[in-house]
Amino acid sequence: MTSSSERGVPHSLVGEVWPHNHPGREGTHYGSAVLSPSGAFPVRSYQTFHLTYTVGDFGLDDTGGIRVAFRFLGDWGALQTKDPAAPNYVTAHCPGGGTITLEFHPLGGERPWYKALTARLNGGYLKPGDEVVIVFGDTSGGSPGFLLQTFAESA
Repeated sequence: MTSSSERGVPHSLVGEVWPHNHPGREGTHYGSAVLSPSGAFPVRSYQTFHLTYTVGDFGLDDTGGIRVAFRFLGDWGALQTKDPAAPNYVTAHCPGGGTITLEFHPLGGERPWYKALTARLNGGYLKPGDEVVIVFGDTSGGSPGFLLQTFAESA
């Protein structure tokens, strides 16, 4: 005979989470994002963009985060978070509690979205409706901005 710890947790005590957390049912659960400014921009020019993520119904807990993924094909400037005076400097902030740390991984996503920027919340939590603002090409420390790619795309 096996003990209870060797058999695992009895099925009757295991909750059913899937019906309540099925991904993709309601977009409002996960939040939304808006990129500004919008429009056409000259290729290989320096620009500044603000990505504003509004937290959805689930909120964002301490050490939780969001990931911005980019297609692998592209010769835009590599994002960096170390030198505020250099090109492609990226920052993030949230008006609520906690701080945002950024990590850029040139091969951190899933094909074809290999390039990925992860914004992780530390030391707090965000409620539905709170915002995280990521600034691509933050010029406040002397950076010329975010270097755009050399070829035009329709989207």
